[in-house]
Amino acid sequence: MDSTLSLLSFLLAASVGFGTIAHAENVGEATRVQRYAFQTLPQAGEKAPIYKLDPVVKNARLETVPSGALEVTFTDGSRLTLGSASSVVVDNYVFGGAQGAAGQTLKMTKGLFRFVSGSMPKDQVKLQTPSVTIGIRGTIVKIKIGDDNSETIFFEHGAGFIDNGKGQNVPMGEGDMVKIKPDGTIDTPANKDWSAGDEAVDYASIRSASAIMVPTAARAAGMAPVRPAEPMWAINNRTRQWRRNAPSATCDGVTRNTRDVLLTAHS
Repeated sequence: MDSTLSLLSFLLAASVGFGTIAHAENVGEATRVQRYAFQTLPQAGEKAPIYKLDPVVKNARLETVPSGALEVTFTDGSRLTLGSASSVVVDNYVFGGAQGAAGQTLKMTKGLFRFVSGSMPKDQVKLQTPSVTIGIRGTIVKIKIGDDNSETIFFEHGAGFIDNGKGQNVPMGEGDMVKIKPDGTIDTPANKDWSAGDEAVDYASIRSASAIMVPTAARAAGMAPVRPAEPMWAINNRTRQWRRNAPSATCDGVTRNTRDVLLTAHS
């Protein structure tokens, strides 16, 4: 009798879990992962690792570990990069193509981010931080949310505005950087370059391959999630474009190029 009840309990729990996943609405996928990243489904409430090509679900929370990074590509082609120790909620996402309903709201709660807009109508895209809402027009935006709730926002490309909901609505142009105080007060924008200090967000800083590669022996010993190996990716320092590495050095039994920025050792 006890064994029968245990089996029924297991089947019920499994059916609830599968039902939650089945009814989740996929809005994109993870296209790059550094170290570890996690996704918490809106109904299941359990945080699970997310790997390259895994689906991203509407209303899910996405998180990275310290020194981790995650890039998500949404179905409209927009891309969101989370830097080290960052967290965001995919609060709303609807994309019905050129003639369909559309809307995208991303709630960034802490950390470092880079957002590249896609084909979603720009007036339907909202990037929200604890203090402000960011509106965009054909934009690449970098965002930093500090531990003290201060924020820095940089419009790398395009234009838009920042609204704190307290009467300040500040227009932003290409190359504008602005700081936001913990109380939500928006400083005067300055047209100057700004770095988030995270290579996944800035696409610039160089990190040695040995600092991020996880040897096969370590993966086998359970020191990292055991997943099928993914190709290393690098950013060319001259063109600032992502590409697969060309041969240059050997690490973990695989020939890799170590002259460029190496970001993802495995998914």
